[in-house]
Amino acid sequence: MELILTAMSLHDILKRKVPVRLLVCMVIPVLASAAIAITGGRIGEKLIVMLVGVIPGALLILIGHITGKVGMADGIVLCVLGILEGARGALVILAMGSLILSLVSMILLALKKVRRETRLPFIPFLGLGLLIWRFVFV
Repeated sequence: MELILTAMSLHDILKRKVPVRLLVCMVIPVLASAAIAITGGRIGEKLIVMLVGVIPGALLILIGHITGKVGMADGIVLCVLGILEGARGALVILAMGSLILSLVSMILLALKKVRRETRLPFIPFLGLGLLIWRFVFV
């Protein structure tokens, strides 16, 4: 997962776009592993945890659709991470990614490297949020 997220991050930074094939490479294994996890028992409980985990990403997609300030791929990646890590994990990943992005943005603005209108890639910060989630909170 981290390798695919790293590849997406590099693409997002360099080209400001995320290839659909990388999203598919991320989504298919996660859905397959989710299907396997669900068949193990307590199906309803596991399914609810996974579906609730998708909510932060779905909200990010909705916000992006309404405002045009967030890319669709950012929301899809957060949905996938929500399936893997649950709602709490998705919220921590989103919060940590947003916090780090805010700090980087303030530094870049202070150094006059970017302007307020500059769009910065978010997937790399979601990746950092995932690392923080896995190594600090879990």
